[in-house]
Amino acid sequence: MNSMKPFLSSLRLSVTVVSMVGVLLWMAGDADAQLARRTYADTLEVHNLNLEVVVSDRDGQRSPGLTMADFTLYVDDQPVPIEYFTEVGDGRYVDTVDRYAEAGVVAGKPSGTSFLVFVDEFFSLGNDKKQVLTALRKRVESAAEWSPLDRVAVVSWDGKGVTVLADWTSERSEVLSALDTAIQRPGDGSQRQTERSGHGVTIDMSDLAASAGPGGGESYRLGSRELAYAELLASQLEGTVGAAAAAMRGLEVIPGRKALLLLSGGWPMNVDDWVGRSPSRSIQESRIPSGADLYTPLVETANLLGYSIYGVDIPGFMQAGRSGGSQGATGGSTEIFLEDDLHRSMKYLSSETGGLALLDEDRISALGEVGKDVESFYWLGFTPNWKRDDRRHTVRVEVNRPGVFLRTRAGYLDAAPTTQVAMAVRSSLLFGMGRKFSELQLSVGEVEPAGDGLFYVDIDMTIPMKVLTIQESESGYDAEASLFVAALDASGARTEIPATPLLLSSPVPFPSKGLVAHTVTLKLREDTERVSMAFFDVYGGKTYTNTIVKKESPNQQPEGN
Repeated sequence: MNSMKPFLSSLRLSVTVVSMVGVLLWMAGDADAQLARRTYADTLEVHNLNLEVVVSDRDGQRSPGLTMADFTLYVDDQPVPIEYFTEVGDGRYVDTVDRYAEAGVVAGKPSGTSFLVFVDEFFSLGNDKKQVLTALRKRVESAAEWSPLDRVAVVSWDGKGVTVLADWTSERSEVLSALDTAIQRPGDGSQRQTERSGHGVTIDMSDLAASAGPGGGESYRLGSRELAYAELLASQLEGTVGAAAAAMRGLEVIPGRKALLLLSGGWPMNVDDWVGRSPSRSIQESRIPSGADLYTPLVETANLLGYSIYGVDIPGFMQAGRSGGSQGATGGSTEIFLEDDLHRSMKYLSSETGGLALLDEDRISALGEVGKDVESFYWLGFTPNWKRDDRRHTVRVEVNRPGVFLRTRAGYLDAAPTTQVAMAVRSSLLFGMGRKFSELQLSVGEVEPAGDGLFYVDIDMTIPMKVLTIQESESGYDAEASLFVAALDASGARTEIPATPLLLSSPVPFPSKGLVAHTVTLKLREDTERVSMAFFDVYGGKTYTNTIVKKESPNQQPEGN
């Protein structure tokens, strides 16, 4: 307790206010000047959905010349009208109608693509990351043509926050500078290796035979140390997936074709099986987030905002003793099993959003592969029957030409406002940004030990009554809010608590100068880096967000010294 209280009392506050249908401005620390001009939305008002449909023949060659009449669009297996259609071939609009001209869609005009490069430093080994980014840089530098309609943004994730290395830009020099910075930034994969070995989980290929877990193929449960590591890894992956989603939400939403180059340091698809390290164990740990449940939030954000994900295998997470790039599995069923599970996550993210997984040798030519893939496709647009009920809807496209294959996104989430606010809290937590306002105030209250290196921490919140939307009711006057809280620690693990409803009722009008006060007790680790809280005014549709960031001690040396 003695070490936790000074730590918490040194936290600094940054307060953010955002309109539900408006925009949210974030700023933080040294990034103030860079981020002051960026806008963020806590709920994204998406009216129409566009599908990028790639049609190829059996040899993988694109099939041009199709018309709107050749396509049938289904939502939840029910046909829906296609309201917008155009073909893009070799990076230019092929055939359009006059009413699209106002949006810049004119036959023969370049279509342009927005490329968001997400660099996972948290799981990547430095040399692996450098190899892939250097190849990416060479591709940008040597490109014969650089379309002014193509835009690139580069962000990095180190487990503590998302750093914007380049906002959307069409300037080649700015992209090269951002990639140079990304190349020089360290990879933290060696720290992940230390965490694994500290939990007795060995992924080093030379020692796999002796570390297949207790009971070998007869054990269907993880050992206690394996389970502790699986829980840590799943939380780290949730944070990393959330960071990629936050990057898409946080950057300006630009119309047109969008591609997310997801440079992954190695993300297992099934955490419990991967930690079990044996294809014969068939681990059954239902409480470990895994598979589609782990990666769906990223898929839903990409599909809502119109991004196709191109999962790039850096790699740099699996082999503990390796310092260079991987050449694939080294032989043996266990090695193949582990490698394939890392690939499955990239394949899932890419296939669900209409992109491609770029694995093994393809990771070096990633930008070139993505550039070719986004040059020729069909654009189909429709207006969903939005109900904001958190229901997931499937999307399917058929074409009446035999012998062809289609690739597009698989569905979308009709997110409720509270779900979108929860996503905004994660963005606040992971971006660590916030523009100071006075509406929402937080302070650290009582701190008590909870055992096992954990502490009970009271976070006291106040917000002026005047900012709440009051409605008259049969009993008098009511206000309703929801409170969202999330925390991020030094290991990259994220903790969230479910939305807490706050109901206020009075037989007489509320005093305009009053305050709403509430205390939330959190169980936090001492190495907690950041706590984010959002107060959502249900009736008014406004969200007030506050991020508490750990302040570096005066005696603490900066990392790297």
